[in-house]
Amino acid sequence: MDYKKMTETRQSCRAFDPVRTPDRAVLTQVLEAARLAPSACNSQPYHFYVAVDGTARAVGAATQSLGMNKFAGDCPAFIVVAEQPYNRSAAVGAKLKDQDYRAADIGLAVSQLVYRAHELGLSTCILGWFDEKTLQALLNTNARVRLIIAIGYARATMRCAPKYANPWKILSPGCDSSFREEKEDTHGEALHRVRSMQGLTGRACMEPLPRIRPGGVRFA
Repeated sequence: MDYKKMTETRQSCRAFDPVRTPDRAVLTQVLEAARLAPSACNSQPYHFYVAVDGTARAVGAATQSLGMNKFAGDCPAFIVVAEQPYNRSAAVGAKLKDQDYRAADIGLAVSQLVYRAHELGLSTCILGWFDEKTLQALLNTNARVRLIIAIGYARATMRCAPKYANPWKILSPGCDSSFREEKEDTHGEALHRVRSMQGLTGRACMEPLPRIRPGGVRFA
């Protein structure tokens, strides 16, 4: 699967098969993708905890307060991402520039992880709703827990929901209309290809979003 197809077809899963647990070998491949992610000064300011079996059930329960994430009860494995200190050079840069690079570093690592999981046939859902103190006690750590990744195999009956993404709005001064039209035509061609793929697979993977509140790209 090429990267473009992965970005078009990867979905957050909320219907896991509770009896199919990813084995250690495939989880190691997923974690290797996260290990190789870029980070500020190569500091890798995070620690990944892998939870399966009884620990997975406890982690899943810690994400379900107030009726949230009910599907997590069926997920057979979780990866808990805890923040770690910078290395010295990244810490100096963060202090001098008043930036917290760790959030970006964690995001990059998690992104590589979920796309590698998708490539290997696994499904994932990134969770930000959880009881942090419960997780810290469970994992015997005082580190801040930043994200949880539910990981496993989707139920055979699960279908991809339409995938929505705002089109880019070109903000560069002097950007002519032909460039705008070219970008829109390219989006249309990509959508046509995805729709053609839907006809072959029966999986709804991408639909256009009404052009409201688009994201921005500024070319200096």
